[in-house]
Amino acid sequence: MKHTTPFWAPSGKRERLARKRDREQRAARGLTTPRLRTILLVELDAIFMPEWAVRKAVPGMTITKDAVWLGRIAGRALEREDRLAGGHPKVTAALYRPCKICKRPRIGLDAEYRLELDRRFQGERIPCSPECVEIQAARLKRRGNHQAA
Repeated sequence: MKHTTPFWAPSGKRERLARKRDREQRAARGLTTPRLRTILLVELDAIFMPEWAVRKAVPGMTITKDAVWLGRIAGRALEREDRLAGGHPKVTAALYRPCKICKRPRIGLDAEYRLELDRRFQGERIPCSPECVEIQAARLKRRGNHQAA
């Protein structure tokens, strides 16, 4: 007996085509397709924090003398460098997406929530939390004070 899926059932091809159609429609309207970024927390064991790693750190994330948040490629390079020096670095991966309003980094489930907001119509204007609007207002006020001086 031949197995067939109903026409309404989601299939890999239909989902890919729907995502492609969505990207094309967004591009036609001049919008970018929001995506999640994977970042790595690399905790060093054998080496000191290199200068290049500090420069490539994810903006808004914590940097210590032996731990830094980096993108995937830079994080793997730093991990490899520490392993070659005889260390056993600890690497933790997380999803990342900054808020367009308050500019704060969102990690994990917060990043997924921010992505869902950004996918909506005018979603980049929806605040990520109650403090989001207050932070943006304070930032604009500081910017206004700097421009007036």
